[in-house]
Amino acid sequence: MKKILIVFSLINCLLSVNTFAQQKKTNGDSTHSQNNEILNHKNVLSIHPLNLVVGGLEVGYERAISSNKSLKFILGYYSSNKPWPYSQDDVSNMEGLKAELQFRSHLDKKMIAGPMSGVYVGAFFQYRQIYLTDYSEGYNISTGSFYTNTSENVFASAVYPGFIFGYQTLVEDLIFVDINLGGGVIRGLTAFEQNKKANITFVNPYINGVVPRFNIALGFPF
Repeated sequence: MKKILIVFSLINCLLSVNTFAQQKKTNGDSTHSQNNEILNHKNVLSIHPLNLVVGGLEVGYERAISSNKSLKFILGYYSSNKPWPYSQDDVSNMEGLKAELQFRSHLDKKMIAGPMSGVYVGAFFQYRQIYLTDYSEGYNISTGSFYTNTSENVFASAVYPGFIFGYQTLVEDLIFVDINLGGGVIRGLTAFEQNKKANITFVNPYINGVVPRFNIALGFPF
């Protein structure tokens, strides 16, 4: 519940920054000059708020490399003693890392909000890894209750290449909102049993297969 409140607080903070920036704008040439400055920016630093819900902090850096193409690097770190959506009785001490590189081709000819705005298609390559403690349960027939039998330290890693399709727009000349979806093929790099214990379908996949994806990013141009 606290992580959900953090997400809403972050969004509310960003909207408040937007309102403050708009109040500082003046009419005429100053407004035109400010808009031109934003349009000339070729960098976006972003945060992905959905990952806060699962105990993660994920940030991205996008750089325009031509008039309609860009590269984006994403780095994520995840840590939780009782990670959601894993069963909190079966898993603890989760720590994960994710690194991803995206190549984007922006299809909007007008580029109203700069070289990285509008509809885009792209390809990505991701590496992910996770550490966690997995607990197995036994059943006591005489008492009719479950008990913790053994614990095991699990390490899993995988690569995840694929494609994305998205839309990125500048809101109130200050914040980029980036929404994308896509999918790719997960390829586990560690033993199947390790991957199976770390795997959560769609949310945190480690087992070989085709996996869809969805993400939202809030970014600041500079």
